[in-house]
Amino acid sequence: MASSSPSPSPAAAKPPSGPKWSLDLFRVILPLEAMKAFAAVSSPGAGTVTEICVKIGESVESKDLLVRLVK
Repeated sequence: MASSSPSPSPAAAKPPSGPKWSLDLFRVILPLEAMKAFAAVSSPGAGTVTEICVKIGESVESKDLLVRLVK
């Protein structure tokens, strides 16, 4: 199913300065790219990202931890 929303920017993966990043429900946390197509990973609820566990350009699997989010 195609999404009508614009593709997220890779810059969306960079949190604001500081060690923690507060999020609202469904805020885009980071984009994933596969074969030049982007998919946005959104927060499942409000919380704080305490760690981004992947680096830009790193290959990931479906079981990989991408971010740590605490409520």
